[in-house]
Amino acid sequence: MSVQVVNVLERALDASALRQKTISNNLANAETPHYQSQQVVFEEVLKEAINPGTSFQGKRTDTRHIQIGSPSQLPLPQVMEKGTIHNNNGNGVDMDYEMTALSRNSLWYNALAQQINHEFNLLKTVVRGRG
Repeated sequence: MSVQVVNVLERALDASALRQKTISNNLANAETPHYQSQQVVFEEVLKEAINPGTSFQGKRTDTRHIQIGSPSQLPLPQVMEKGTIHNNNGNGVDMDYEMTALSRNSLWYNALAQQINHEFNLLKTVVRGRG
């Protein structure tokens, strides 16, 4: 089990939980005049943080080693307004989109929870030994 894998899974679970809250908030305000729907941005910035393109970072095998390059910090999920209007009252909530996003996010959260559970089960197996 890699600490980096668990850290990425943890951030992804945080993003999924925030996305669930954001979608629920959008649905609750579907009839509120001039409400602008919001969305969570995470996967795109995570991809950029993991694969920054041309930047180089050396791998440290010991904390006493000198850091080469800049360490990449895992990004935090961010809530942003979509800025689209779907209704005559200036409301920006598309119910069909939000319900689809809710279902997709639920599946994604369950998959992430299963994966982090698998990582911890691997750790338990290593600690106990196979005897």
